[in-house]
Parts: sequence; C-alpha cells; structure tokens
Amino acid sequence: MAHNLGRPKHGLNAAALWRLVCQPICPEMVTYISDFTAGIVWCNPNLNFPHTEISSEQSSTKTRPPYNGTISHNYNSLPTLHEFIARLIRDAKVPTATFISTVVYLTRLKACIFPFVFHEGRCTAHRIFLSVLILTSKYLNDQSPSNKNWAQYWNAGAGNESFWLSLRDIARLEMQTLDLLGWNLRITEEDLYVLLEPCLKPIRHYLDWNISEMVSGREGGVKAKGTSPST
Repeated sequence: MAHNLGRPKHGLNAAALWRLVCQPICPEMVTYISDFTAGIVWCNPNLNFPHTEISSEQSSTKTRPPYNGTISHNYNSLPTLHEFIARLIRDAKVPTATFISTVVYLTRLKACIFPFVFHEGRCTAHRIFLSVLILTSKYLNDQSPSNKNWAQYWNAGAGNESFWLSLRDIARLEMQTLDLLGWNLRITEEDLYVLLEPCLKPIRHYLDWNISEMVSGREGGVKAKGTSPST
C-alpha cells in the first residue's frame, strides 16, 4: 500500500490531535511544555524579583546568554519549573486540551519577548506559564477558576512567601500578557498541528499503521472470497 511521505493528511492529524486531547496529561507533556516555557527567558538565580513585570520594553544592547536547555534550580524553596507546572495543573484540575493549547500563547510570547529579555528573576518563567495558563483556561472553557483560585494555586506551589502573588498581581500579569499577545487569543487547529508535532507524530504513525493493517486485512479477505476452490 502506497503512503504519502509528504505533509501529513489533515484527517490523520485531526485524529491524532483528538486522541491526544482525550488522554490524561502525562509526564512527557509536562516536560515538553515546561522546557518550552523555560526557553522563553533566561532566569538568573541570583535575582529575586517576584513582582517584576513581564515586558518586552527592555534594553536590547546587552547580550542574552545562550539558552542551554536547562534552567538553574538553585532557588531555595522555589520548585523547579517542571515541578511547579505539574502541581499547578493538578491542583487546578486543568483539562488536557487546555494544557497543551498553552503552547500557542507561549510561542507568541517568545516571538515578542525573546529579542529583549536578557535576564529575569527566579520565578519569571513560572509567572509566564501561570499567566498563559489563566488566559488559555478562560478562552477555552466556559467555567474557569477565578483569579482568587489561581492565586491560591500559585501560592501553594511557590513555597516561600517572598514569591507569593496577590489578586492584584494576578490581574496585572494577566493584563501584561494580553498586551504582549496583542489581545490575539485565537487558537486554530493548524496552530496545534505545527506546535504539537513532537507529540502528534508518534500517535499519527500508530493510527496510520492501524489503518494500513485494516486495509491489508480487508484486501486479503476480498481476494480469499474471490478465489474459487480447485476441482
């Protein structure tokens, strides 16, 4: 059976995305999103500015250190970004569709923040993910946790009180992120196909293999029925 080795068929991508959305959030998903978030800014472990703003209006004359795929975890009581995200989505009971859709807003933020932010405080990446998750949850769900709930989830996961956020802080983060996104909250299936390709590819291969097996089995059955017994 011939296979198209070019761009995956839309129907197969849609089926893979639907299968991904129907799965519970797994550690691999958390790792993918946390690594993506960590790549947006370089967090300086020697800085402790829990209430600094998320802004692209920073001097671009200084050189941003290259991101090496890791983020310093010497944050005293502040959990790692991966640990924080895992606890946040558990406490807030975040649906899989909402969680994986955060990658769309994270990508847009990276495009406007990356050229300018050269260092940030310890919990900047944590706050970026929180604000993105809040916006994604409110955009995709009719019933989303209130900002009071989000503040409780953050403070429970942040550890040290120096990193706690008030309701005013949550609202400010939300508005800052909206401004950076240009109030563009639209999420399309094409966005998800591209940005979640590492997650969709193995599912698509699995589905394609099953389809091939089914087709081969049907073709074999038809040939067997069309064969007359020898006399």
